[in-house]
Amino acid sequence: MKTSRAIALIVSPNSIASKWVDEEYNVALALSNDRSTDLRIIPLLLRNAELPSMLSARQYIDFRDDSRFDEGVLALLKALRARPDYYGRIRKSVFVSSEYPPFIYGGLGVHVQKLAAALASRTQVDVLVPNPEADGYESVAANVRPITIPVDASYADNGTTG
Repeated sequence: MKTSRAIALIVSPNSIASKWVDEEYNVALALSNDRSTDLRIIPLLLRNAELPSMLSARQYIDFRDDSRFDEGVLALLKALRARPDYYGRIRKSVFVSSEYPPFIYGGLGVHVQKLAAALASRTQVDVLVPNPEADGYESVAANVRPITIPVDASYADNGTTG
């Protein structure tokens, strides 16, 4: 996260209630408030949820209506490029997700898969998936690479972060 220019936070009732998402959000918030970084937090609203106060003040990208998904992707790409000193191509996008196909528990993986596939035509996409099984994830589009990372922490979320 420390070298990222932007963090897109998927927002749903389950993600807001997730301990893992809360920890990631707090790290991102601390980094975005650090004057030595230029990190932006971009909320991606998947379902109606009560946002934490520091997140509710930010402009979000609305993915609640599936018929407007492509508009959301374009808004996300615009937000990722929204820096006065950046005019180039986005070289890489990285998703950190508790699920990814075929391991879907609460629905987050479906959204991550769809967003990753949409961005893959424009950039390399890595999906970091903390899973001790380490095998069996699907690469659903060219330029999308699932990468498993070891997990030594325990979160009592039961996979319901979507």
